[in-house]
Amino acid sequence: PLGGVVGGAAALTVQRVVRGHLARAACRAIVGRMSVAGRQYRKFLSTDLRVDSSDGKDGLRQVAAGQIQAVFRGCRCRRQARKDKAKGLWAAVLIQSWFRGRAVRKFTEKVRDRIVLRRVMMWWNKIMWTLASPLHYLERHPSPTKPARAAKHLGEEQEDAGGGGG
Repeated sequence: PLGGVVGGAAALTVQRVVRGHLARAACRAIVGRMSVAGRQYRKFLSTDLRVDSSDGKDGLRQVAAGQIQAVFRGCRCRRQARKDKAKGLWAAVLIQSWFRGRAVRKFTEKVRDRIVLRRVMMWWNKIMWTLASPLHYLERHPSPTKPARAAKHLGEEQEDAGGGGG
């Protein structure tokens, strides 16, 4: 349902996140059923679950191990588990609303950026046209081949300035 609203990427991300939540829930269920003795549990927590194997799956294995370890660590207190459960239930709703809010925010930002950009461009154009005006140019680069024309332009400018001053 999200695909139509925000876009495919957002929907995919939601699916991925929800899938992650489900995977963690499954891990938690497994861990809950396993009655691990305290000593073993502590030993498990203290061991580093890195897998050194030459096949390409070791990265995945490492991720899975990390996840299991995280779940074990999360099981330390019941409150945490309850919190996670609540989080799992609300995850989809929260993610949905977050994406919607983000889309709206992005749109408003785009509009604001456009306004600012327009202002900046007006300012920049004014500067550029001022710099590119023939009077300015001739002031800075008096033409050696056509001195009369340059002088005439400068004269006009001086007259204008004089008129404004008087």
